[in-house]
Amino acid sequence: MSAGPQSLPPRPATAAQAAAGAAWPLPLPPHVVLPEIPEEKPFAERLMSLLRVDCIRFSRILETMQYATLYACICMPVGILIDRACGPLYPKMEDEGEPYTWNQTWQAVAAAILQVVLSAVSIIYIRKLADLVPFLFNFCPSRYVAHYHVDEVFGEAAIALIFVGVQTSLIKALDKIRARVGGAAEAKRLPYDETRREDAISKKSR
Repeated sequence: MSAGPQSLPPRPATAAQAAAGAAWPLPLPPHVVLPEIPEEKPFAERLMSLLRVDCIRFSRILETMQYATLYACICMPVGILIDRACGPLYPKMEDEGEPYTWNQTWQAVAAAILQVVLSAVSIIYIRKLADLVPFLFNFCPSRYVAHYHVDEVFGEAAIALIFVGVQTSLIKALDKIRARVGGAAEAKRLPYDETRREDAISKKSR
């Protein structure tokens, strides 16, 4: 006795069909942790937070002042040392107001890149050195968590103002590089601008 027609096994679903039929949201792997999105606070609460004066706010101000002072004391000598080490690499100019030639410009660009690299590496160790000093003026340790929401722990202001500001050789070289490149662009644009000005004058005189 012959067996009846056998049904073929169903075709496997395509990726699009599987995605359409899958439940949403898909379960995440156990090692994936989604960040919590904070709720927006009302204006009155934000205003009270701005005007609040308590132990936590006072401790945050003291911590900012401590690390700003600490980073300033570290960044100033390190920046001066880097400036003195890289200063001789820049082109020697008899007159400080004299612009760079193109060969001097490329030499200054290479020296500036080297100085920026040395500064970037130095910042790593400046921050590690500053991190060795704990917060010394925590008057409410049971309520205030040191380093929490205090950007100056990373020395952003001192690095931007002092560490870069004392490197005068880099600042002067960048100014001369900008003047050289900008002067070349201006020289190329000048004939076209003069032609347009002469055409405008001739039209007015007609």
